[in-house]
Amino acid sequence: MKCLKLALVSTLLLSNSFIFGQDPLTYTSTFRYNTPIPGTNCNGFHESLPKGYNDDPNGKFPVILYLAGNSQRGNGQQAPAPNNEYGYLEGVAFDRPTRYIREHSFPEQFIVNGQTYRFIVITPQFSLTEFTNIAQIEACYQYVLSHYKVDIDRFYIIGNSYGGAYLWDYLGENVAIPAKIAAVVNVAGASSPDDTKCANMANARLPVIACHNTNDNVVPYSWSQQYVNRINFFMPSGGEQAALMSFTPPVAQHDATWMSLDLNPALYGSYSSQLDGKANVYEWLLQFRRFLSPLPIQFTSFNAIKLSNKSQLTWATANETQSRGFEILRSGDGTNWNVIHFVNSASVNGAHTEYQFIDNSPIAGKNYYRIRQLDLNNTQKLSEIRIVDFGKKGFVNLYPNPVVNTLYLNTDIQFKNTPAKIFNSQGQLLSSVLLNGSGTISIPVSQLKPGTYIFQINQDAGNHKVKFIKK
Repeated sequence: MKCLKLALVSTLLLSNSFIFGQDPLTYTSTFRYNTPIPGTNCNGFHESLPKGYNDDPNGKFPVILYLAGNSQRGNGQQAPAPNNEYGYLEGVAFDRPTRYIREHSFPEQFIVNGQTYRFIVITPQFSLTEFTNIAQIEACYQYVLSHYKVDIDRFYIIGNSYGGAYLWDYLGENVAIPAKIAAVVNVAGASSPDDTKCANMANARLPVIACHNTNDNVVPYSWSQQYVNRINFFMPSGGEQAALMSFTPPVAQHDATWMSLDLNPALYGSYSSQLDGKANVYEWLLQFRRFLSPLPIQFTSFNAIKLSNKSQLTWATANETQSRGFEILRSGDGTNWNVIHFVNSASVNGAHTEYQFIDNSPIAGKNYYRIRQLDLNNTQKLSEIRIVDFGKKGFVNLYPNPVVNTLYLNTDIQFKNTPAKIFNSQGQLLSSVLLNGSGTISIPVSQLKPGTYIFQINQDAGNHKVKFIKK
């Protein structure tokens, strides 16, 4: 009975299609007429951008690339009145999720595992008269990446029928292609399965849901069954198992998009296990991500110490890619900064890299130092501030901080059997040492567990407390 109601609703929607306007408060909905995607036979597409897309110049959004079915193919041009959309760009808005957006019924945002997401949805229209191939799907992927503010780790694809056929073929071409897609939903994909395609998707650990009507009279239901079974056969241990969502309308029906892409597909069956307990395929998709975007550079350590009448700066980095180098900034008041030197980047493929700089002419009194890292495109990141005080006698510096095995104490104090203690963050005494001499003194800390500690020196001239981190 529910499926019968669905068929009636679908008929009503079809007869009143494309009367909906865009809602700028939630999503923009734009037909990009006569806008070719290079390298494809696509001459137009529908673009949906979420609320706030243009507010944050550095914002990144998950994307759904929707590959529509055969009846949505066309010439990318605007349909003539009155709504004769077959063969024209308006046809791509028939399916969900684009229809939801056009109807103002697509959620403004999805909250998954405590995180909030808003989709970009791009639906290209493939030609009615020209052949579509795998290279053209790749061209669509590249076009979206280069023209929109995409979170490259959350690139999702939904395919339907004709579009689903090329989705299967595209994902099965090699392991590299599915390895850059976060997850896919394929609805009645019209491509017969083979083990090579299934193995490539499995070896890329691609999360897959296949949706199909059991009484499909156009594309065999068994094709989706076989895809799911063979992907799972090849799936490495720990990979996400492919799932099959099956629907049985009261009459033989090819179109399964109305049920599988519904915001509540549980109306048409029981789909808790297939969706990992999520409410719909959109929430299910957002569970998954790739790790393709370069991580921002990290200053894993930065220390500044007094060496006689000079300042020694040492720092180390991780994830240092596309880096031009480092500006050494110095200030006498912590507010007004000057660049006193530039150090070229020495990292290879983002590997851990250590740097050093000697300031031979520090300021009398306090010297504030920080490092400014510059990328090749001149984006930048600042380190924390370190202070070296040449107006102060009896200085104590600890480095490196964070430390791995050996902590170095740099000082101008002449120690003689001076007790030093190490406390954990709860104030518990963990170890004691006796300090002798001046200059640089080494202190082994390999026995400490990772965490935050206090190094304390007690002497007649005063106590010194320095916080350090053990990695």
